[in-house]
Parts: sequence; structure tokens; C-alpha cells
Amino acid sequence: MNPDVDAPARADGARARWLQRLGGAVVTAAFLGPGTIATAGRAGASTGFALVWALLVAVTVCLVLQEAAARLALQSGRGLGAHLRDGAGGRFLGPLVVGAVVLGCAAYQAGNLLGAAAGLQLLADLPAPALAGGLAVMAGLLLITGRAVAVAAGLALLVATMG
Repeated sequence: MNPDVDAPARADGARARWLQRLGGAVVTAAFLGPGTIATAGRAGASTGFALVWALLVAVTVCLVLQEAAARLALQSGRGLGAHLRDGAGGRFLGPLVVGAVVLGCAAYQAGNLLGAAAGLQLLADLPAPALAGGLAVMAGLLLITGRAVAVAAGLALLVATMG
């Protein structure tokens, strides 16, 4: 093992592991971050316990579906996406799943942006839609760059802003 030759490979491996940990931290922080808490807090404050049934149904359905997908993947060695693609209903289910994922991601990101806008309103007396729109444009420009390091750093900054 030649230390001079192997040093760049070790540095690249260490950098990749660091970016993975940073990305995991960003995703974890954004999953139940300030945007989710702010949005859920507003909904709870305005409706009280009237929507607790929706929370219980959503958690139950989520657990059942994730457990079923995990069993399917462990038993067959193939992921849920491969089964949907290759199954009999692939022509129908594929676009349906893609649509559900796109709409779900849009709703999820809207919660994040509104939470960040609520946090920024504490610093600047600007309307929430303008702040959320500005944050959405910044996030879109960041994603257009296509650079993983820039995206990770930008997302970390956005999550910190939400905090």
C-alpha cells in the first residue's frame, strides 16, 4: 500500500462519507422540522382535536404500508418500485404512483417553505407568501446547479433558517 497514491482516494472517501452524513442530517431535520411543527401547530390551534382522527388514520396507514413494502422487498430482494413497474398494473399504477409522489413532495415542500417563511417573518416584516416564494425560487435555483455540495450546503442553510 503506497501512502502517496492512496491518500487522494481516502480523502475522496472521507468527503463522500461526510456529505452522506450531512445529507442525512438535513433530511432528518427537514422531516420533522420547524416547517412541519409550525404548520401542524397552526392547524391544531385553529381546529383543536377535530382532526385527530386524520392523524390516527395517517399514522396507521403509513405503518401498514411501510411494513408491507419492507416484507415484499425482504422476501423478493426487489424494491416496491420494481414490483410496480413489472407488475400487471404497471401501465396504470406507474403514472398513479409518480403523480402521488410528485403531489406529496409538493405538499411536503410547501410546509417546509411556509415554516421557513414564518421564521423569517420574525426577522422581517414581509408577507409570508412573498417570503415563501422567494425561498422557493432560491431552492429551485440551487437545484438547477446540479452540484451535490451546493445543494447540501443550501439545504443545510434553509433548514437552519427554518430553525
